[in-house]
Amino acid sequence: MEPSADKEPLANKRPLAGKTIVVTRPADQANELIAAIEKLGGKGIHFPVMAINTLDEQNDATTIAKCKQRVMELDSYQYVIFISANAVQCGMEWIHNYWPQLPVGIEWFGIGKKTEQILTQQGVPVGGSEHSQLSSAMNSEALLTDQRLQQLTGEKVLIFRGKGGRDFLAEQLQGRGATVDYAECYARSKQQHPAGHLKSLYQQNAFDAMLVNSGESIDYLYDYLKDDQIDLAVMQQTTIVVPSNRVKVLANEQGFQKVVVADNATDQIMVAAVTQALVNTH
Repeated sequence: MEPSADKEPLANKRPLAGKTIVVTRPADQANELIAAIEKLGGKGIHFPVMAINTLDEQNDATTIAKCKQRVMELDSYQYVIFISANAVQCGMEWIHNYWPQLPVGIEWFGIGKKTEQILTQQGVPVGGSEHSQLSSAMNSEALLTDQRLQQLTGEKVLIFRGKGGRDFLAEQLQGRGATVDYAECYARSKQQHPAGHLKSLYQQNAFDAMLVNSGESIDYLYDYLKDDQIDLAVMQQTTIVVPSNRVKVLANEQGFQKVVVADNATDQIMVAAVTQALVNTH
């Protein structure tokens, strides 16, 4: 009698069984990723290291004024880029306040599949009519390969992002002739946790891997490890999964030795990367 499919070894179906994986995404942005980890038998622990905040009317008055002005002038831009899902959620709220109907003649872009998905749900024609035939740009470097963004002399680009974000994309577009402005519509900060919270989680669960999405998050995670007096020598030998080589370099600079680069930051790809890394180490 041949073995049935139900007799397949459990380990093959649950490759993360016995593994504890820390997800560092902001609050309300980790549920699907943790569910994917647990579906493969792992234990997902959510420890957000970064908070996404609305702009403060006093401290961010200048930023708010600039954002308002640029949104009101939205129809003067030929290209609008949303850097993340957070940028869409905050930026589209601004746009809807001043534009009951979206202005025409704009090429809209979102970085990452989640970003594009939310834009589409909001009725934004992402990337034009032919975009459905193209792969989503998962980071700034990939977006810069888009043929529509090669020759930009005399064109205006508006980038929706968080306050104080990375300038690489704007610099590259300016180098191609564009005038680039920012609509900074939210702020990022270190997530506040009770003292010793991460150490308590670590004492209850030996961490097999940590998933970290950005260089800023790497810095915050490192700060928590130091603040909670967790053995840095041990933690720096723990597998870290990041979505780009740029973030890997930053993780290495903080002393993390086992840094795995996933192809992008989507749930499916991050889970596949951490699964391969942990299975291959045993």
